[in-house]
Amino acid sequence: MLDSGSPWVVAHRGDSRFCPENTMSAFRSAMEKGAEMIECDIHLSRDRIPVVIHDSSLDRTTNGSGNIVERDFKELSQLDCGSWFSDQFSGETLPKLEQLLEEVSGKILLNLEIKSKAVESEERTDGVESQVCEMVHAFGLEEQVLVSSFHHPCLNRVRKHKYSLPVAPLLERPASFAELKKLNQTYDSFSIHTDEKHVDQQLLREMQESGIPLLCYTVNDPVRMKELSDWGLTGIISDDPGLLKKTIS
Repeated sequence: MLDSGSPWVVAHRGDSRFCPENTMSAFRSAMEKGAEMIECDIHLSRDRIPVVIHDSSLDRTTNGSGNIVERDFKELSQLDCGSWFSDQFSGETLPKLEQLLEEVSGKILLNLEIKSKAVESEERTDGVESQVCEMVHAFGLEEQVLVSSFHHPCLNRVRKHKYSLPVAPLLERPASFAELKKLNQTYDSFSIHTDEKHVDQQLLREMQESGIPLLCYTVNDPVRMKELSDWGLTGIISDDPGLLKKTIS
């Protein structure tokens, strides 16, 4: 993974302040603006194709309705995923994971968040975790991809897969350093990702002393960007990677 003196600039769902989130336009724009990592979200379609979208429902970010899992990818690929954001992006389509991996190969790090609703009760060879590991391996991107999730047990499946990938538990509640350290040990994680509201200098110092990378989301205020950067945070996840890059450089 990237090793640099300043925090990683992580584009939250791509350059989502200026482009429709989780679209190829958003990902390309993030790369153009110098992001070091793209964060995006993974669900499964009815025919078990990993697709890049945040919500389990189509209603907010497409011209469709209903749930992702109720539609085959052929149907999903015909939806407009850009007009809700701006007429400029009319005709933008829903990417599948394979398309994203092909686009970014060798260009930028990826943080693939497996959404909780994509995780099934039983481990399957065509389950979302297995498919992510298989696809990343097929593209030779094991050194380029980090898998995160709020559904922590699914990260064990990723770590134990024959094509194991580094993982990062996601948290949205406050947690002590002891809790974060235990989480890191339990899932053999590369990093921990938490809400920026719960990050202070003392917590970060303890994480640094234990050698556990900490990333936080979603930081769009330049004052907070600068503060977290000065504290030595590993990575900052933002809707505006261009502003973040400028602020902490």
